[in-house]
Amino acid sequence: MCERRKIKEGMRLNFVTILRNFLGLVFVFSGFVKLVDLVWFSGIVSSYGVLPDFLILPFSFLVSFFEFIFGLMLLFGIGVVYALFGLILMVFVFTIFVFSRYVLGEVGDCGCFGRLVGGRNDLFHLFLNLALISGLIFVKLKTKGGR
Repeated sequence: MCERRKIKEGMRLNFVTILRNFLGLVFVFSGFVKLVDLVWFSGIVSSYGVLPDFLILPFSFLVSFFEFIFGLMLLFGIGVVYALFGLILMVFVFTIFVFSRYVLGEVGDCGCFGRLVGGRNDLFHLFLNLALISGLIFVKLKTKGGR
């Protein structure tokens, strides 16, 4: 009976590790393609009309940079809890903007994965963001300590 429990816990740990690494890859990719084409991503950020012009480029850089760094942190298992917290917060804010644009009928590019993949402010990307948040929260709940 005890052996069965260990196997079950090991499988759960492996699933959490696989999910954490998958999410890490998603955010490393997303951050990287935005950093490579920062001027394009700044245009997307500008189109939301929330920030003054002088903050758009630094904000675009910081968002892309932290997506990339937090993704690496998830991949290497360093400061996982902090990376998860930062990513949950970022994706939550992104989701609010995608939702608001979807409700207003503005179907422009969301800038989610850079110009390489492209993405619209549509129902699919709204659910994609909700799936990312759910995955991040799941990993957060299953992660012990500050690994």
